[in-house]
Amino acid sequence: MYLPDLSVYPNALDSANLRAVGWLDSEHEFTRGIAPTRVIDALREILLSNRDVNKMRGTHCCEFCADTIFGKKYVPQSREAFRDYLDKTTIYLEHEGKRKLLGMSEIWIPSPSGIIWAAPSLIYHYSVAHRYLPPQAFQDAVRVRPYKRESDKIGVK
Repeated sequence: MYLPDLSVYPNALDSANLRAVGWLDSEHEFTRGIAPTRVIDALREILLSNRDVNKMRGTHCCEFCADTIFGKKYVPQSREAFRDYLDKTTIYLEHEGKRKLLGMSEIWIPSPSGIIWAAPSLIYHYSVAHRYLPPQAFQDAVRVRPYKRESDKIGVK
């Protein structure tokens, strides 16, 4: 699902303060660069400590990896081809013995300004593997990381 960076995040009942970041697809250009190590480390820590929200059944594969491996608009024609596709395009974050499936959840990052950034869990992979450079305001919010405990997550009562 593509959403322009900084746009209002539409998948919530009250989205006035929610902003989309990192909702990429292979049909739209995005800002490229090298995200600061502190941002990458913070995203990894957030994801590996299970602070992701809106977990879903199934997964969204990386379109950029799929296009590189299989070509644009590839459609598997057999069960074996589909398994091969999933094996090569399903993304995991692996670090220090921990493993996290990406592409099946979101992270919501509150900022001091009151904006809450809603990003797919694949934002980590996009930044590391495809040089996606999130907007500076999101980077700043990730570095602050105002919540530390499970109960401090947005939406957890």
